[in-house]
Amino acid sequence: MSEAENQFKEAKVSDTVSTETAMLAIALPLFLQQNQDLLQFLVRFLANDPSCLPSPNDLKHRLEPPLKQAAELLVTAQVLNGFVRDRTPERAVIFVYIVFRYVLFAGNTPTRKQSIELWQRVWATARQFPIVSDEYERLEQAGNLKDWIDEVQTTARRQLRTFKRQLPKIQENIAGTYKKAYKSFVGEL
Repeated sequence: MSEAENQFKEAKVSDTVSTETAMLAIALPLFLQQNQDLLQFLVRFLANDPSCLPSPNDLKHRLEPPLKQAAELLVTAQVLNGFVRDRTPERAVIFVYIVFRYVLFAGNTPTRKQSIELWQRVWATARQFPIVSDEYERLEQAGNLKDWIDEVQTTARRQLRTFKRQLPKIQENIAGTYKKAYKSFVGEL
């Protein structure tokens, strides 16, 4: 084996990415999508050519929206990872329930009728996942479906309450992630 091959073999690759790298990977496409006129700027910036660059204030103003979106996406991905890490039929239903509750009711409490309709939608959607449909059918055949549904729905409501209590911390993490990336890329806020 050549010396170059040995060096390559010895190189260690991390299975994690720094916050700044993740933010850049997310923010850059958003930035380009939202500022198509600045593609020339990016090319010059990467080529270390400062001529005709926008003012620092203009650049900061244009960077804020994609950095904020990237921070939200990054923290949301971390939350999603927590739900996905332990793949069970119950966790899949709980995840769908929490997403639907926030999408449809923005954190408000649904009426009894709305709650019934919500659960019908949750179960219809969750049953599209094989892990849920297999368990649903297995328990239906065994005659234990109603008990399982009641248990999952009770757990989902409890998880929603926990998620609501954690939401301020999640929002704080988004703000912290944004501030850290902004400082790394642009300087002080």
